[in-house]
Amino acid sequence: HAMSHPPILLDFAPSHDSINSFSTTTTSAKTSHVVLHTSKGALHVSLFHTLTPKASRNFVELAKSGYYDANVIFRIRKNFLMQMGCPLGNGKGGESIFSKRSFETEIHAKLGFGKGILGMAPMGGENGPLGSQYFITLGECEQLNGRYTVFGRVLEEDWHVLEALERDFPTDGKDRPLGLTYDGKHSKTKSDNDVPKVFSVHVVNDPFEGQPLPRGARIPEKPLIENTERRQSCCVIS
Repeated sequence: HAMSHPPILLDFAPSHDSINSFSTTTTSAKTSHVVLHTSKGALHVSLFHTLTPKASRNFVELAKSGYYDANVIFRIRKNFLMQMGCPLGNGKGGESIFSKRSFETEIHAKLGFGKGILGMAPMGGENGPLGSQYFITLGECEQLNGRYTVFGRVLEEDWHVLEALERDFPTDGKDRPLGLTYDGKHSKTKSDNDVPKVFSVHVVNDPFEGQPLPRGARIPEKPLIENTERRQSCCVIS
């Protein structure tokens, strides 16, 4: 627990993006506060919405629509990361709010990885398009810098929740939680207690409040089964 805050690279001043504290009283559009309710407790998250606005907007709008509710954490790699945000629960699904249904990686020189950082997980390989999938780092993960979009961070006082998710859900040789089975169409679980989940994502302070959606954007429907015509392979971040 002696680890320092996740590294924010270069001269990034925390006050620019309200990353050090949440304010529930300010009406400033710069404030962001999102809560992920997981199997092991709540993760309070602050977004880097001024530096990576596409990923942040996508995450907020999907969260507000319920797209991320009852969502399986389908990959946990110890000391590295956990991956979620796939509506199919297998890493092969998901769409963004944007008109092309996906969007490009936003690399910002002032943002780097460290423990508790939220990043976007591409579809179908490292340079693939971004949809709805994201990951949260469980270690320093400096090898991911410059390769994946950083769009938020978990407050350090909630790292114990990340550590409980990492500790209490054993995985197989492919980093999949043991309670998760895949039948070719979607992931199945015996009971909610078997598998790590994000039950809901609550947007407390929306930094985009009052702003219209970008042209052509819409909230995607949650797929009930995998669309084989647009099948994506799972991106295994390493």
